[in-house]
Amino acid sequence: MKILYRNSTEGISWVPPDSDEWKVHYRIDSRLKCGNCCEFCTRPTGGNLSEALEIGCLTFLKGDYVVIDPRQPQQIARDVVNLRPISQVGLGPCGDLWSPPAKQHDLGRRCLESIYTDDDWPVRVATKNAAITEDIGFMRRYQRRTLVGVNISAPVEQTKAMSVLEPNASSIPERMAVLWQAHKAGLRTFVELGPLLPGIADSQSQIDELVGFATECGVEAILARPLDVRYTVLTRTQKALENAGYTSEAKALDCLHTRGGWSTYASEMAWKFQRASYKLPETVSLRFFLRASRLLKDDLWRLEMNDRCIEWVGGKRRCPDSITWRP
Repeated sequence: MKILYRNSTEGISWVPPDSDEWKVHYRIDSRLKCGNCCEFCTRPTGGNLSEALEIGCLTFLKGDYVVIDPRQPQQIARDVVNLRPISQVGLGPCGDLWSPPAKQHDLGRRCLESIYTDDDWPVRVATKNAAITEDIGFMRRYQRRTLVGVNISAPVEQTKAMSVLEPNASSIPERMAVLWQAHKAGLRTFVELGPLLPGIADSQSQIDELVGFATECGVEAILARPLDVRYTVLTRTQKALENAGYTSEAKALDCLHTRGGWSTYASEMAWKFQRASYKLPETVSLRFFLRASRLLKDDLWRLEMNDRCIEWVGGKRRCPDSITWRP
C-alpha cells in the first residue's frame, strides 16, 4: 500500500441536512481516500469533479494507495476559532483518523487536541481501529464533551471474511474490545453496525447478537445501515470476496443488482432491527438509516405503517393509512 500526501484546505465541514450523520452538524472530512481501504466504501473519490478525476488517475497509475493530509490538525484549529454556531463535530469512520497510515502521523490525537483547545466544541469519534485505545486516557480528560463509537460490520465468526473487505481495519474482536474498554473508562459510547451484508451478517440471530453485545457495553445509541450499492461498490465487494475464495458469500450479493432485490434486503433488515429494538432498555436508542427514495412502493408502504427505530434519510413520504403494521 502506498501513502500519498496532499495539502488540502479542508478542516471542519458542514453536514447537509439530508445526511445520514447522527446528531452531527459538522464533520472532519478532507475528502481524501481513507486509510482503511474498505471495498464497500461509497466515498472513494473526492468532493468535486477535479478531485474525482485526480483520484481516478491515481487508482489507475498507482494501484493500492491512500491519501492523507498531515496538516489537517492546523486546518481544524483554524475552523474551531472561526466557525459558528458551535455544534457536535464528527470524526470518522470515513477518513478514519486512527487507520494505520493516519496513525503514522498521529492524526487522531492531534485533531482531537485542535478541537479541545476550544472549551465548547463537543466531539463524536468513530473508528474501525484499535489504535484509538492509546488515546482513551486523553479523551477521559474531556469525557463530558466526547462520544466514542466503533464500527462493527459483522459478528465474530465472520471475522476472516470481513478482513478481506476491510484490509487495513482492526479485526472485529479487537474493535469489540475497544468499545468495552471505552465503556469501562467511563466514556459515553455508541456503536455503528454496518453495512451488514446479505449472507454474512443479516440474519435475525446475528443482528440480535450484535445488538446484545452493544447493550452489554452500555452504549447510548446503536446506528445501523444496509449496504449502499452506489457507484462500483457491489462489483468491488463481490470481486474481493471471490478472489479470496468466499464464493458463496459473493454469490449472496447477486440479489442486490436490481432495485427490487435491494429494496427487499433493506426492508427485511429494517424489520429485523425493529424486532431487536423491543428487547432494548429505554436508555439505548436504535436508529436504522434508510433512504425512502430507494425502496419499492410496497416495501415503503409497509415500513411507513410502523417506522419504529427507522431514521428516514432525506425525509419520507407518509402513507394515508393510519393502520399500525408490526413485523
